[in-house]
Amino acid sequence: MPRWLFLEATVFSAILTGAGPVVAETSDVDSLLAAAEEQFLDVEYESALETLERADGTGGLSHGQTTRLLALRGTIHLLMGGVTEAHEAYSQLLAADPTYVLPEEYPPRAAEFLESIRGEIAVPVSLVHTPLHDIAVGQPVTIEVQVPGAPSQFDVRIFFRGGGERGYSSTEMSRIASDRFVGTIPGSLGSEGTSTIEYFIVVSDGDRRVAHSGSPSRPHSVLVAGGGSQPEPRPRGQPIVRRWWFWTALGGGVALALGLGLGIGLGGSSDAETGTVDLTLRFPQDQ
Repeated sequence: MPRWLFLEATVFSAILTGAGPVVAETSDVDSLLAAAEEQFLDVEYESALETLERADGTGGLSHGQTTRLLALRGTIHLLMGGVTEAHEAYSQLLAADPTYVLPEEYPPRAAEFLESIRGEIAVPVSLVHTPLHDIAVGQPVTIEVQVPGAPSQFDVRIFFRGGGERGYSSTEMSRIASDRFVGTIPGSLGSEGTSTIEYFIVVSDGDRRVAHSGSPSRPHSVLVAGGGSQPEPRPRGQPIVRRWWFWTALGGGVALALGLGLGIGLGGSSDAETGTVDLTLRFPQDQ
């Protein structure tokens, strides 16, 4: 049973049994957001906006729920011709997460519009990193990045996995100078059966991601010399869509220049902790 249907059944049951008012919890907000996303994909835009208003009205949304709501609200307004409303929602989204990018199933013109707004906003943090190309099998990999002007509270973390694996592990990178950080991917990851190692780097200020290099959906890929046959290059720039007819319903387009900026979004989820991160096909599309 879909989560939104379960939520409505729960509320209806409470009314019948006289259980009193239902207090909104995190699961309630997630259910409403899931219902709004379903309505969006079914091109029921007005219903989706009403559901988003209900979710927003519960109060106390987490950072991930807020960005998820604003991204969907801005996209729906844009598709309905409400450029002003879309600009406002996307501006709030980038204020909450300057590196956010839309999920791949969102229309390309929405991504372009978001990037144009990002270009209007100064990005306060930059990350300098030269991706690696190859390593020897079984050898640890030292990754170095530069974050000019990084204050002491910044957290710099590297996420990594063997090529083809679903989840990422992560480790904090150590500051070795005022603006330089290093981290190590363990050599045990590059076994003889592993042809590539994939990684990306995230800079965070508390619960806000402020810069990145690579992303979960498009990580840096390092060849492992002697680690087995090399994989075929993956096609890039071809987003996965949920319904084949979805794009035909969009109609028209808003021609806007792409703005500068960084993009990452971990499925609109909250910051990852050290350990394994489970990821889905709804990863944001990157530069």
